[in-house]
Amino acid sequence: MANSRNFFAQLDEEIDAVTAFLARYTSSCGYPVYTSMDIRDAGWKVGVVDVNLFPAGFNRLHPQDLERGAEKLRQFLSAKLLKPSPWKVALVPEAHTNNKGYLENLTGIIDMLSLANCEVQLAWSGAPIPRPWIVQASNGKHLTYIPMPAALENCDAVILNHDLSGGMIPTLKEFLDRTKTPCFPSPSLGWYRRRKSQHFEIVDGLLNKIAKEFSFFDPFYFMPKSAHITGIDFSKAEDRERLAKNAEEFLAELRRDYEKREIKTPPRLIVKNNAGTYGIGVLSISSPQELIELTRSDLNKMKTGKESVSISDILLQETVPTSFVFEKIAGDATTKVAAEPTIYLVNGLPIGGFLRIHEKLGAEAEYQNLNQPGSILETISDVIGPLCSQFPFPKPRNRCPKDEITTKSVYYFLCKLHATAAGLEECPK
Repeated sequence: MANSRNFFAQLDEEIDAVTAFLARYTSSCGYPVYTSMDIRDAGWKVGVVDVNLFPAGFNRLHPQDLERGAEKLRQFLSAKLLKPSPWKVALVPEAHTNNKGYLENLTGIIDMLSLANCEVQLAWSGAPIPRPWIVQASNGKHLTYIPMPAALENCDAVILNHDLSGGMIPTLKEFLDRTKTPCFPSPSLGWYRRRKSQHFEIVDGLLNKIAKEFSFFDPFYFMPKSAHITGIDFSKAEDRERLAKNAEEFLAELRRDYEKREIKTPPRLIVKNNAGTYGIGVLSISSPQELIELTRSDLNKMKTGKESVSISDILLQETVPTSFVFEKIAGDATTKVAAEPTIYLVNGLPIGGFLRIHEKLGAEAEYQNLNQPGSILETISDVIGPLCSQFPFPKPRNRCPKDEITTKSVYYFLCKLHATAAGLEECPK
């Protein structure tokens, strides 16, 4: 069985053939309108650990990223709507008017839609408002929220940036049922229905198809293994013990996998909510005993997710430690700075992204969930450009993240793999 260095070297030689083979499995629905993917890159293994079909963070992209996104968006809407631009688009966002970052994100999405020759109406998704409501984002741009019925009226398409954690929005559902107006992504992919485990099952199937076609290909190097556990109430000791037993068996399986591939790093696990985003409901553990002895803070963390939805559906996932780590010395103190790439796609193609960077997670920072308070986001272009000396991260496989997505390389392949899987989620037949 090939070690990671030999595997990735051979993949570089075969990347065109592998991506061409993967393209055979693109669904008739194509790819999601937009997606963001959190990548964990250990150097010896690379995996997407979260796929967001209603991504925020567009304000963190470089203006050239948004221009590339607009070009892909024009292609997407031309194919889906079968009519020339300009297109009248209703953008349905979260009702996060107190979240400064989210408001800036909306200005980024609107900028990209406008560059794609869309006429954008911003629909208010909270409690009904009687008239348009103007909100100023912290970047100085103004957002005009319009009562949802008025924003939806006569639109050519709905762009959804609301993850529907609390369920379908009644006004939107009634409109879509009545008019059959296209909505991207499909509301059926909201977190009230979608499960992370389903996406990873599709990815696993695609990787195994590739492995049958290419003898060198080992899905292990691209797939953080996972196990799906249901009916867990973290407040009950017996449920935590059951989860710990599953974790112990899973870790034993991972140790065997690592030994076969000469990997010396001890395996660890991420315990996460199987539905939801925003980094809510995520724990990092090195021992199953930690699940039995959870602190009150961790118990509260695993009680409810976004929209106060109870957490009971759990994904145990292999931790892929990030190799984007360096030690920062400040006076007499030394801290670890850790990062992970987040890549943005439009119509199945990467347009850019940022590094999520955290320096307050302690000695084991490379194993931790970085999507938590205290993180900063820096566009990939900036991190490898003028800010390079500030963040001297190593380069896995001697390539920086921007090179990985602008050439047919590892991250590019991962993007196509998960975009294909997300398309199959929306259109499984």
